[in-house]
Amino acid sequence: IQMLLCSHRTLFQKQNASTIPRRWRHNQANAYRLTEKIRTINKDPDSISRLIYEIRDPAVSGVNHVHCTLLLNIIPCEQVIEIMEQKAIIPDSFLVSSILRRIANTKQFPLLIQKMQRITRGVADEAMIAECSKMRQYDAVSQIYLALSEKDQRKLGQEAWKSVIVAHHRLQQPKTVIEVFRQMTMFSKPLDLSALTCVASAVGTNGGLSDLKEVYRCVENQRLDLPISHSLIRAFLQLNDPQSAIQVYKQMRRDGIKPDEAAWTKILRALDQTDGIDISLDIVDTMKTSGVNPNLHHWTVILNAFRKKNDIRSVKSIYNTLVADGLKPDQHIWTSLIATFTENNVIDDAFDIYARMKEENVVVPRSIYLLLLKLCSNQALLNQGMAIYEDTVKAGLDQDLMIFTSIVDLHAKCGEMTQAQTLFDEWLHTKTPSIQESQEFEGVLWTVMIDGYGTNGMVDEAERCFNDMINRGVLPTVISIVAIMNAYSHTGKVQQCLDLYTRLSEHGITVNEEIKNTMIDCFGRAGLLDQAEALVAEDNYESRTHVTALLSACRTHRDVDRVRRLEPQLLKHENSGIYVTLGNIYAEANLMDDEARVRGIMRSKKIQKAPGMSWTEIDGEAHRFVVADSDHPDNAAIREELKVLRRELKESGYKHDHSALTRRFATIEDAEDHLCEHSEKLAIVYNLIKTPADAVIRVTKNLRVCRDCHSATKAISKIRNRTIVIRDANRFHRFENGSCS
Repeated sequence: IQMLLCSHRTLFQKQNASTIPRRWRHNQANAYRLTEKIRTINKDPDSISRLIYEIRDPAVSGVNHVHCTLLLNIIPCEQVIEIMEQKAIIPDSFLVSSILRRIANTKQFPLLIQKMQRITRGVADEAMIAECSKMRQYDAVSQIYLALSEKDQRKLGQEAWKSVIVAHHRLQQPKTVIEVFRQMTMFSKPLDLSALTCVASAVGTNGGLSDLKEVYRCVENQRLDLPISHSLIRAFLQLNDPQSAIQVYKQMRRDGIKPDEAAWTKILRALDQTDGIDISLDIVDTMKTSGVNPNLHHWTVILNAFRKKNDIRSVKSIYNTLVADGLKPDQHIWTSLIATFTENNVIDDAFDIYARMKEENVVVPRSIYLLLLKLCSNQALLNQGMAIYEDTVKAGLDQDLMIFTSIVDLHAKCGEMTQAQTLFDEWLHTKTPSIQESQEFEGVLWTVMIDGYGTNGMVDEAERCFNDMINRGVLPTVISIVAIMNAYSHTGKVQQCLDLYTRLSEHGITVNEEIKNTMIDCFGRAGLLDQAEALVAEDNYESRTHVTALLSACRTHRDVDRVRRLEPQLLKHENSGIYVTLGNIYAEANLMDDEARVRGIMRSKKIQKAPGMSWTEIDGEAHRFVVADSDHPDNAAIREELKVLRRELKESGYKHDHSALTRRFATIEDAEDHLCEHSEKLAIVYNLIKTPADAVIRVTKNLRVCRDCHSATKAISKIRNRTIVIRDANRFHRFENGSCS
């Protein structure tokens, strides 16, 4: 205040009276007189009232911002603002700051801010924004900014723009932050890294990729810091642009910025989404070098990445590494491990992990029970599946509808449809309260039954179940439609399948790739290859599943001419199944040059055929076999029993189907030796050795059963009087007394 008074007095004294108009000299003299009067006033109410009356007198001139600053120590702030408004006084930044500090916590604050903006006429807006920002009055900052005209916005400096962005970021108004940033870009106003960090966060949740790339352009040539780097990576991931996230990570490395734990989580996810996870194991070393030890979140991301690549060896290595580092796996790690093994049908490792969880008294989540039950269903492991179910009962999940559905599915996929129907009927007639409240999953259970009947060749029961579902008001899904169409397809009921296909709209279903593929398969199995090809041609042979279904039908009906004509369309799909089937068709037609040409294309494109494998469960233990397998511990006994079985087959008049051969052999004996070494035959032979004579033999194969194995299994079921259930890549085969379901 003393400095203001001195400057005011000095200004008046130094002016040359001869050069100043009379009115100006009068105003300055009056201003000096008022300054001295305010400075020396007795602060009693009467004196103050007389002073205010004099100042507010329209005839009194010379009242300026210095007087208002002095008056703040004498009268309420609201009265000072009224004087400013009456006398049209434009405040300086010091007066603005003084007023705002005094009114910040009053109820009239928003109203007084409006008055201040009206008084200042845009001159002190920047000062008001700066002061409100310092006081963390973010609502006021927003109010001031939104009231500005575009012309006044252009006048704002860098700090004011930063304050506006930070204020709206703190107020959790990302859309406004983005609008402010766009306005700045239009005015070519620069922003520092802290403000751009707020903008990146806002764009990640409510903006578009173009806005985010504009933010990145603003910082691309600057040295990044950790907050802006983290925000950019997170935002690029939110907008599904992991490539740009990786670019930010590379710039961080160039700038020597060490990511923290949270940043590493985002970086790993970006690498995962850009197929850069090949270097994730190297990144673990980089993390440790930068002072960050990978935590469980990091390991979970890496595990899931290798899970997607089906890299089981690396998954095991990662698990061993994190245990060696002293980390105790959490539910996410356990789930990721078991999911990896179940998705790749690695039965032993999946159950080993489950056993470790039980040993360590880990609370097993529902998701892991569902994964293990699904594995048991897919591999027809009835005993192990029921053991898992007993654990779910102990865990109090016996009334969970998805667990119950998995048990019904387990029986259905093990060919035990009588038990599956019994369980289903119990649920249908009782519907305990805890199950009944999960109505959204009810259709799943119906679908399991329809699919179970269909894949076990019981089409009439499947059709009855589908109609019962409709009559009970349960809406069909795409999966239930595919299940009943598959049942029609495998039993030659083309017209019923076609009728349902053309009436899908009545059920609120539109044709998708899977439904169309089922219709193509139905036509193909019935030998209606022209109709099947017409459906495949609708999408210009672009669908791999449709092409595969048509090719399988051509092989079944030995339509080599059609295959030759379609070969260019077929080979567009770099899929091992298509190439192998195409080669087999040529081989079966004795077109060995064409078969060799297809195999050569496979080699040149480095396309590898998936090896055929079969699994069987004996005494709760899963056994795996591959073609010509000699690594099994009981290999000698298997070979001895195989010799006996071959002799019995020959005596019964069985002859091998040589059309199943996909390569040439020197002699017929060599060819038949090879056919007898198929993995499903070895699994059946092992069951004949190890299981009682009245036990059902259950085998699961990852590929389709070949013609010779199918014929041989029918013969074995009659010779040995055994029921044999084989689940291949397409369906179930139940062999009894020399016939297949």
